[in-house]
Amino acid sequence: MKPRSTTTARFFCGTIPSQGAEATLDREESHHATKVLRMTAGDAVDLVDGRGTLAHGSLARVDAKATIVRIDEHRTVAARNGVTLAFGITKGAALDFIVHRLTELGVAEMVPLLTDHSLAPKEWNEERWMRVLRETAKQCQETWFPKLHAPISLTEFLKTQLGKRFAVCDEADRNVSSLDRISTVLVGPEGGWSSDERRQFGQLQAPLLGLGANRLRAETAAVAAAVLAKRALGEL
Repeated sequence: MKPRSTTTARFFCGTIPSQGAEATLDREESHHATKVLRMTAGDAVDLVDGRGTLAHGSLARVDAKATIVRIDEHRTVAARNGVTLAFGITKGAALDFIVHRLTELGVAEMVPLLTDHSLAPKEWNEERWMRVLRETAKQCQETWFPKLHAPISLTEFLKTQLGKRFAVCDEADRNVSSLDRISTVLVGPEGGWSSDERRQFGQLQAPLLGLGANRLRAETAAVAAAVLAKRALGEL
């Protein structure tokens, strides 16, 4: 596939057919193409499915409810993000910030944690968060979208980490530790970790990761931890 201009409009399509076939954009993406971008038949577009497929094509039919794209070129892009960031659930605005910024940075997975001091969401609006994630990923020219998990208790999440190496950000230890061969990092909520949670980390011998001398907000700490982990993995 020839390099495309980064200004080419990019759309999400859950299932992208092979070269020469046609793909239909859903109602939301079709509305964006026709009513927001005011595109017309023949305009060039890129399509991504969030799982590594990148296709280039052109608008065959413009319709606010079901725009059709003819696929001219089609390929699979290798995944390049390996960091999993697990974070205590914060207030809505902070959670929105975390999802946006971690998507921009390029993480593989996001795991909202129910901890002793975290907020408990009244309901998990997966549709809304996936919409935020997709829009951000498209703007950042990502072909692999982060996997956003449903909220899980810290205890249950730690069970999935048995035998694995992960690090825990803790304001009680502000020295930056090595993240060698560690791709999963836990960040606490606004109230930090409880003494019982610290005991659990100690039992699993999880290394503590300091984020410097300044006290950070939970959402800032999540971004800082992701940057350190990505740098350790050579992703920056």
